[in-house]
Amino acid sequence: MLKNGFELLESENARIIERVKVLLISLLNWNRPVGWPVALTMYIEVRTQKKFKELDRLFFSICGCSIREYFNLLRFERAKELISYHEKPIHHIAEQLGYGSAETLSLEFRRRPKLNLPEFVKSGHKYRRPVDAPV
Repeated sequence: MLKNGFELLESENARIIERVKVLLISLLNWNRPVGWPVALTMYIEVRTQKKFKELDRLFFSICGCSIREYFNLLRFERAKELISYHEKPIHHIAEQLGYGSAETLSLEFRRRPKLNLPEFVKSGHKYRRPVDAPV
């Protein structure tokens, strides 16, 4: 299966981590406001039937970051994706992804890729990162 780009997840822990990642990506693609942090914690616990703290420890031990850090990275990448489509105003994207305001999202741009939002839009979006890239 590896030659086709797939690999079997041998351990139970690897399957759990992969499940959490899939849940986080699904949450961001629902196209409705993301309630953070309580809704995320409950969402993960309900869908995995495991305590968030236990999952977070396991996630950190395997991925090197917390579930929240990973979610924030995914959320930022999703924001860049939605901005690159030029279909919605920035304030709608910020609200949809739980940033609160366009200013908060703009601050996130300055903090992460060291660009401001207008520079990102002008750049042709070459600063995107695949969601399955290592953290």
